[in-house]
This record gives sequence, C-alpha cells and structure tokens, in this order.
Amino acid sequence: MHNTGSIALSIWRILVGAYFLIMGTVKLASGWLGSGAALNDSLMRMLPQSVPAYADFLQSIVLPNIAVFSALVTVGEIATGLSLGLGVVPRAGALVGAWLTLNYMLMRGGPVLGLEELLFCMSCLGFAMWTEHLRWRLDHLRAGRLRRAPLRAG
Repeated sequence: MHNTGSIALSIWRILVGAYFLIMGTVKLASGWLGSGAALNDSLMRMLPQSVPAYADFLQSIVLPNIAVFSALVTVGEIATGLSLGLGVVPRAGALVGAWLTLNYMLMRGGPVLGLEELLFCMSCLGFAMWTEHLRWRLDHLRAGRLRRAPLRAG
C-alpha cells in the first residue's frame, strides 16, 4: 500500500475506534452492563424490520438472555474502540467490530437499510486484512520501537 494510503487507513482506523469507544461508553453510562432493559427496548423497536432469519435469532436466543448480550455489546464496543483507536491487537479489534456491525446491520434490515453499519463492517474487514499497513500502533511499542508501515513504490 502506498505511504499516503497507509496514513489515510490509519487515520480512518483511529476515527472508527473513537466511534466505537464513544458508543460503548454511552452504553456503559446508560447502564447496559447492569441491565438489558435498553437493549430490549432497542430490539423491540427493530424486530419488525430485522432480516427474518436474524429476527428469529433475536427472539429465541438474544431476548431470553438479554442481560448477557447487553453486557457483550457494551464490552465489545469498548474493546473494539480501544483496540482500533490505540492500535493494540487491531486485527482482533477489527474482527470484533465487523461482527458487531454485521449484527447491527441484520437487526436494521440488511445492507440497504443499515448503510452506516455496512460502511463500518467493511472498514473493519479492511483493517483486519491490511493490519500490516496500519501506522501509529501501540502494540508495536512492545517490541521496543514504534514501527512504521513499509514504504512501497507506486
């Protein structure tokens, strides 16, 4: 990847990480770890427009275990935000982010209705695929130096 592309991808990674961190922090402050009430309210609003097979999953698996899923969403968003924002195991964070946004997209009715989620899901998949090109990563400090993405001609 060209140097400019590497920088742009890294800036986008940090911004996406900040978004996840903000969303997870809002959920944390709203009590999503202690109760599944907010997630339950959200799901009840979204169920009519959810992809039918996914709506079945929400009704049979998620709703009966709402407190667990509420905590998983909150922790997942915060972990994804920290991972992508700080560049600590960004491939893992990107895969969790892609998984979360895929679920949100299916809940909203698929890629046509969940365009924001589609953008974030594809971005996270890109971060996972091109991790070696991401700059400004704290996990590079473990090796004792802040490595830069390789420069390539072209």
